[in-house]
Amino acid sequence: MQASAIHKGEHMHATLSFAYPDDEEKLKDALNGERYRYALEEIHQHIKEMYKDGSDYEFVITSISSVVSNALKGE
Repeated sequence: MQASAIHKGEHMHATLSFAYPDDEEKLKDALNGERYRYALEEIHQHIKEMYKDGSDYEFVITSISSVVSNALKGE
């Protein structure tokens, strides 16, 4: 897999190698890494808000579970 991106005006390039079928899940994770990062950032925000407002823990856990499920399903 080869990927290119522009970060802060600079070009970045990465080449990743995976052995099929042993590393199929690793490949999927690499391709979905950006979505996973956004999900983690959203979870972090939920946790910060929970402690700031004294939110209902059950609601926050349900929200976090939903974010994780959607990220892993690709939504």
